[in-house]
Amino acid sequence: EVERLKPNAIVTIDAKGFNFRLLQSLNAGGVSGIPRIHYVSPSIWAYNHRDPVKQLRNLKPLVDHTLAILPFEKQYYDDTGVDCTFV
Repeated sequence: EVERLKPNAIVTIDAKGFNFRLLQSLNAGGVSGIPRIHYVSPSIWAYNHRDPVKQLRNLKPLVDHTLAILPFEKQYYDDTGVDCTFV
């Protein structure tokens, strides 16, 4: 359906568990060429028991751009090469 509709972009909002599974299924289904933007970036800075860099490496193949709602989050993304804008 996504390929038939050919949206200008796929924008996912928060709900990391659901949205990232959706994006993984789009990748697995061969859907490409549609920018993927995630709004309300995952709070990787709060994952004190996990490796934030690893979390971002897992995110990078799923999204083309992330929109952060906290100003300090952008630096985490910039440090690992994930495109991010503070909004």
